[in-house]
Amino acid sequence: MTNPKLLLTALAFGMLSGTITAQQYALSGSVVNSFNGDLRNTNLQVKNKLTQNIINAQTDTSGKFKIFLSKGIYTLLITQLGKKYYEKSIELNEDLDLGIITINNEIALEGVVINGQKQLIERKTDRLVFNVERSAFAAGGNGLDAITVTPGLQVSNESISMLGKSGMGVMIDGRIMNISGDALISYLKSIPSSDIKSIEVITNPPSKYSAEGNSGLVNIVLKKSRADNWSSSIVTSYQQGKYAQHSSSANFNYKKKKLSLSSNLNYGYGKYFGAEELEIKYPETYWHSDKEYRNKINNLSGRLAVDYDISKHFQIGAMYNGSLSKPTTEDDDWSLERNPANANQYHTVGRTSRKRELHTANFHTIYKIDSIGKQLNMDFDFFTFKDRSDRNFDVFFNNSSASESRNQNNALQTINNYSVNLDMEHPLKAVKLNYGARFSFSRTNNDLYSDIQQVGFTQQDLFKYRENTQAVFLSGEKEIGKEKKWSAKLGLRVENTQLESENVFLDNKNNTHYLKFFPTAYIQFKPTENNTISLDYGKRISRPSFSNLNPFRIYSSPFSYWEGNPSLMPSYTHNIELNYIYKDFLQSVLYWEKTDDMFGGIVLLNNDNITQRITQLNYAQGQTYGLRQTYVYKKKKWLESYITAYIGYQKATSDIYPLTPKEIEGFFSMIALSGNFLLSKTTSTGFNLLHRFPNKSIDMVENKTNTLLDFYFKTKLWNKLGFVLSVNNILKEYQFNSVSERSGNRTYTNGYYDSQFIRLTLNYSFGGQINVNQRNYRNQEERNRTN
Repeated sequence: MTNPKLLLTALAFGMLSGTITAQQYALSGSVVNSFNGDLRNTNLQVKNKLTQNIINAQTDTSGKFKIFLSKGIYTLLITQLGKKYYEKSIELNEDLDLGIITINNEIALEGVVINGQKQLIERKTDRLVFNVERSAFAAGGNGLDAITVTPGLQVSNESISMLGKSGMGVMIDGRIMNISGDALISYLKSIPSSDIKSIEVITNPPSKYSAEGNSGLVNIVLKKSRADNWSSSIVTSYQQGKYAQHSSSANFNYKKKKLSLSSNLNYGYGKYFGAEELEIKYPETYWHSDKEYRNKINNLSGRLAVDYDISKHFQIGAMYNGSLSKPTTEDDDWSLERNPANANQYHTVGRTSRKRELHTANFHTIYKIDSIGKQLNMDFDFFTFKDRSDRNFDVFFNNSSASESRNQNNALQTINNYSVNLDMEHPLKAVKLNYGARFSFSRTNNDLYSDIQQVGFTQQDLFKYRENTQAVFLSGEKEIGKEKKWSAKLGLRVENTQLESENVFLDNKNNTHYLKFFPTAYIQFKPTENNTISLDYGKRISRPSFSNLNPFRIYSSPFSYWEGNPSLMPSYTHNIELNYIYKDFLQSVLYWEKTDDMFGGIVLLNNDNITQRITQLNYAQGQTYGLRQTYVYKKKKWLESYITAYIGYQKATSDIYPLTPKEIEGFFSMIALSGNFLLSKTTSTGFNLLHRFPNKSIDMVENKTNTLLDFYFKTKLWNKLGFVLSVNNILKEYQFNSVSERSGNRTYTNGYYDSQFIRLTLNYSFGGQINVNQRNYRNQEERNRTN
């Protein structure tokens, strides 16, 4: 077996040795247009006349460049979108500064041709790019609005998902955001869509990213902050469903010279209603339960990020995310048990109080080794999570006014994680390499006390779980052919994991470890400017959450409890995806997915005492075939519409039969339609419609039809004050409505969580220029003549 420590040592040595070069000379200069505007991110090519190889580079944010080359004869070209704007022959035998190179005005700032426009939808080798600035739908909105119309993503009841994926991670400018749920939604709402350049949808993440989860990644690329400028925004919203909710957030961004700062603060409070219905048909008994929830929200979250350019080549930065929430839930459960002999009614009244704290910190450095793209990124991350939960409930039997028993669950979970990530971007003449390593160390403690008098169950224990992972990765990307119509990318990630679990009170320890390989492959063909075809493959691992490994019982009522499974094993998924894009309005995706050792929550029913035990099991093997078609209509200036149709076939074979059906298979389909009507330059209205047809899902559940319809109206006043009125879930559909079979018993369940509401949102943006004393060059004319 390969020694992981030896492999990691070799990789680290390779990364350091990559920075050492032979004797080379610097070719430098600065590129401007005829108005002396810096041409940042402009493409440079250096052609060696002896080998005919081409070295690609870009100017930096101030339009400057520096390229290190060996002694020889070269040709320097400046191009944009395939058009040549500058060419110069150079004989290099010492450091050479070309001074200021002036280009005609067809190249604007940011290195974009004035007369050219980016397409709304583009395809890169390993991801789809949705250019938000080209969408009228997203204009005047926020980050969540932009995600709503991004192909391949779905926003339903303010929950974001990726079509065909079980999970999704969110990045900002390539850096993972360690927040989720309400905190993530609040943060996305606080980002004006005008600050977003593009959204990248990565359905099959390359090897540089963790292989964790059958999930994709969404990378939100923000526009570069204008130099010597500050901006701020304040957002407040009021939402009325059965109960009211309120949220407010504030943003502040600052950039002066070498310092960049961004911050965000969110607060939300209020209540929302929930209702669930459960019906189980046992062989001789009928069970029916109606449950209502009154959930109180009290959330505070914030983010602070600071970056500083020590030099043109070295940048350091830090980022903090934190959240504190104190939700409480009051619930009433009316249950009926009926059999041929008698009928009993149970009324369970409960209250759950929680306190959840999350703190994450990131420290990073970026070392730009040269101007042709060689760059070393180093990240150190830490997060700590604490979740305190106290639940008490009373049970009343057959309409009695006196409680049969008092019951309590008290739980405290703490999670700490440290990780270090090294990422080297190393372009060569033949291939663009990317390699690195990651080390992660996690510690989890679960402390629980239960006293369920109704069933005579008492437990107290401390469960500890440790997980350490070491990973290395390598990928290579290359454009193929003279016309570069083909491109390919191959990668491999190796992860070595050690696990240790311990029941302290039972003095029971378990240890295991595994070494796994995760290959990725991408190939893309662009026969014409309007057609792009790509094929990719990836292997992923889904590890159980720390909570799902906790073996303790948590009772919601005397007849229902949840418990984790410390013996739960990871599942592995193989993904193949074929993409086709025509121009910027038509996308077709055909995919296949195979998952081994699927795990999840399984309801185990006991026919003798009518107990519903919810636990985690590796329960099935599954396959999914799917086709997704997206069409963007934007032929009218006053209308932009997105239509997505999704159809597929799933099959799952049970490993725990007869606890579940032996197998389940069938088709699934959905259609989504969004329309945005532009009433004026600052006012628009529109709708979002999502219809899911009845289907049998891979988790062995039959889902009933579901239709969600939302409406919105938005306008902007005085170019600073945004106003949005939205109506959500107009048809008042269930969040879930399904039928399943467990232990041969037919189960019907549905749930609704106050998703029909009206919301009013106000967004006020302001900012300005920072005065900076700057001395102009007095010999500018003479420097121009060096050309």
